Amino acid sequence: HNHIIKSKNIDVDQFFTVKTIQEHNSNVYTMIVLSDGRLASCSWDFSIKIYNSSNYDCELTIENAHKDYVNSITELPDGKLVSCSSDTSISIWSLGQKEYKLITSFKKHKSVVFKVITLTNNRFASCSYDNSIKIYSANSPYGVVATLEGHTGSVRSILQIQNKELLVSGSDDDTLCFWDTQNYLKLHSIDDVSCSYHQSLIELKNNLIAVGGYATVFIVNYKTFSIQTVIQDDYLNCVNCFLPLDDGTLLCGCQFGRVCNLDLNTFE
Repeated sequence: HNHIIKSKNIDVDQFFTVKTIQEHNSNVYTMIVLSDGRLASCSWDFSIKIYNSSNYDCELTIENAHKDYVNSITELPDGKLVSCSSDTSISIWSLGQKEYKLITSFKKHKSVVFKVITLTNNRFASCSYDNSIKIYSANSPYGVVATLEGHTGSVRSILQIQNKELLVSGSDDDTLCFWDTQNYLKLHSIDDVSCSYHQSLIELKNNLIAVGGYATVFIVNYKTFSIQTVIQDDYLNCVNCFLPLDDGTLLCGCQFGRVCNLDLNTFE
């Protein structure tokens, strides 16, 4: 590793709340912006909610969207919504302004499905506690086109690199794997990289990605398949999500309500 950098605890007073949304009754696991500008969220209360983009009021709720925690959602190119759950199922939804329709629901994994993402070439992917990644056609009947196997632990997160046929996966086996999504082959893996959460992978600038682990953030070069930097700090605890800011810093959301700010300019 090149060097270790301490994180900086952020002064939350520099931010202000636009609006607090309290619609779910349990943990909110994923929130995304839809192509029509609305927001969508999913929760451990088994529901999916859609919010108006102007005032953030909830205008559509899918109650009991799954029979267990709804862990992740993503939007397909045609505007349909994909959701995945701890009940091992994946569902496809058609969303209107005030109504919704379940298109189909299926179970292809053998355990908890932790994340779904949209891929290039009209496909989407899911990762699971069954140690596998599956890739599907985004057209009906949404069949599996490939299963990627190679992890020996639960696959917690997946990320497609923009404009490339390259998928990155993080797992409980403490390996980071790189996959060719054109030929569905594993290209490389890096050992001793922990990935703690389904939002703990994000693409940065300059061929870099950030991986959130336990009291650690790894900065990895996906072009050379190498770790560029390791940031270690007990304050980071379990890194759950990231948000890059325009000033070149990276916000890290951690357990227990902690937020850290990492200066990416120091090691680009």
